[in-house]
Amino acid sequence: MEGRNSTPTSSFKGSCDRGLGWDAPTPTPTPTPPNDEESALPSKEEAVGQGKDPNIVDWDSPDDKENPRNWTTGYKSWITLQISMLALAASLGSSIIAPGEAAIAEYTGVSKEVTVLVISLYV
Repeated sequence: MEGRNSTPTSSFKGSCDRGLGWDAPTPTPTPTPPNDEESALPSKEEAVGQGKDPNIVDWDSPDDKENPRNWTTGYKSWITLQISMLALAASLGSSIIAPGEAAIAEYTGVSKEVTVLVISLYV
């Protein structure tokens, strides 16, 4: 077994200076991808020539499926139901404890003001 201060006898000694020891293929340069600026919307001068304002964000087409105006009535109803349930859950979560405030205050031995903090800090 070699000691701590002995020199390594591995075949990798000096491999950093000589290379990897095998013929690695030469990497072929890849073309640089276009920057975001190159593939972005037309410049202000180009847009003015086309009669469009470059600062207006619009849908891809009139039939764009991500446009809420093109959603089916059933899907619009489903989204409305989900948002309504989220609003109801937030309202109930903050106020459902209100009828039991007096009992909680008596049980825990705190004042009425402290029990009001439950609702105040939630909202």
